[in-house]
Amino acid sequence: MAPLSHTTLGSDLRRQAMTVQRLLVRALNAAGAERPRQVERLSMAVDDLKFMLQLGQEPRAFHSFRQFEAIAALAVEVGRQSGHWRRRLNGRDGRSPDR
Repeated sequence: MAPLSHTTLGSDLRRQAMTVQRLLVRALNAAGAERPRQVERLSMAVDDLKFMLQLGQEPRAFHSFRQFEAIAALAVEVGRQSGHWRRRLNGRDGRSPDR
């Protein structure tokens, strides 16, 4: 596999972060049967973002490890929250689903 360019990876990361943000808004605004579908899409997009962040650390795409660490921590937290949301909507945490 060819090495990743910092410019390409940076553009891809920004695009994926914007996708996560857009899907988060859609999930928050969705109601009824549409909400679990949107939350599932959000969870998958966050997983993709976390994978891309890991790829970015390999070619040193970030200015510092601290920068990578801060961005990765945010992605992990959004992933944790969306995963909890998904489990709750599917009734797997013992609580009643939202809406």
